[in-house]
Amino acid sequence: MCEDRHVSDFLQCLQCWLWRSYGDSRVTGRPWRLRRLDLAQNSLSDESICAVLGTMKRLDVRVERVFLSGNCMRAAGMAAVTEYVWNCQEALMELDISDNEVAANASSSMSGGDSVSALIRCLYNHPSYPMMLDSGHEGRKVIPFLLRFGGNFIDQPERLLEDILSRASKGGKTLIRICDSQESHLQGGDEFLSIYMPDFPSQRAVTGSMPTIEATVVEDPSGSGRTLERSRSRRVHSSKARRRRHRRTATPAAAASEALLLVSSGHEGKPETEVALPATGPAQTRLVQEEGSGVKEPAEDVPAGTERRRRKSKEAHVKAELTDAAASLPQRNANGQKETSPPLLTEEEQHKLQGEVEKKLAKIEGLPSEQSTREMLSEFTVCMLVARKGPQEVEAELASFLGQEHAVPVAAWFMKHVRSRYKNAARGAGW
Repeated sequence: MCEDRHVSDFLQCLQCWLWRSYGDSRVTGRPWRLRRLDLAQNSLSDESICAVLGTMKRLDVRVERVFLSGNCMRAAGMAAVTEYVWNCQEALMELDISDNEVAANASSSMSGGDSVSALIRCLYNHPSYPMMLDSGHEGRKVIPFLLRFGGNFIDQPERLLEDILSRASKGGKTLIRICDSQESHLQGGDEFLSIYMPDFPSQRAVTGSMPTIEATVVEDPSGSGRTLERSRSRRVHSSKARRRRHRRTATPAAAASEALLLVSSGHEGKPETEVALPATGPAQTRLVQEEGSGVKEPAEDVPAGTERRRRKSKEAHVKAELTDAAASLPQRNANGQKETSPPLLTEEEQHKLQGEVEKKLAKIEGLPSEQSTREMLSEFTVCMLVARKGPQEVEAELASFLGQEHAVPVAAWFMKHVRSRYKNAARGAGW
């Protein structure tokens, strides 16, 4: 879970986790990559979504799959999504923004300037699409981009899609291919974008219930000279009551794409992205790091499977929340820029301190008994030291997982332990 109040800490922890796992990208010369960023079902506001995607863009974090369903995204959030996609030098495989509050009206006078059209126009103009798969003896195939957009306030979605296709045509032939599945296919002629939108016709907007739209005009990040509509829905509704708990179906292309090699090449003024896909199953963690960047042999298509969201026990729920935050990160200075000074603890010291915290937690009755949960909790506790959290903040954060009864003594022990055995880190954190 990552609610609005958690976003600031989440971003700080994410940055530090990337720093610790991969090193400074400016030094290594390799951008940070994630297989998946899952912030679904959190009721995040536009402001939070803009903060997340703005940070991802600033740090040049490249993600294969972004899941933002079940939030409160509107026009500003959609603009942030579009801007992130445009500035990401590598192609996304999947984007899920279903069950949000995005509004668009195909019959309005600003048809073509809505946020849906702006996103598809961004994908169409982006040099990394269509994504190409080298399938060996069968030749090069196109992998459709998977866009989940159902459950929003799109009025007349079929008509809006027709308008988008008509504007992306040349000589009577559309340059956008709307696919019936995410199965790879041979490229047919001039195909600048191949996209699969399985739930786009299923919208919440019907006659008489379309939320009021207040439009302002902002610049299209694709640089095409077009404008897009920044809308604000006036309708207030209960997000949780209306949230659909849908299951995602893993297609052969999706099931085989958990590690990518993206290589840009040019053709007729629109570069392609060639993707070599190893046959690995979909990962189950919310943030999944890149396995490596070496060249891998292309994998054959595998049968489609289904990725299901499982109901979690109380301990599993705690683990899921800790997974979002468990990391240790460098700080940002007053100008919001990443500091280049070394962290308070070396990686070896962090592991040592985490082990000491875990041993302490194991001795306290009433805390989660599962070792993996204690490990995540100890890593999160050390993360707060590296992030220079104050004593009261540490206690408050621990209370959200352990309860006030256990948080107070654990925080007190942690402060005393750090001051005694990690004096330099304690001074650096202002403890």
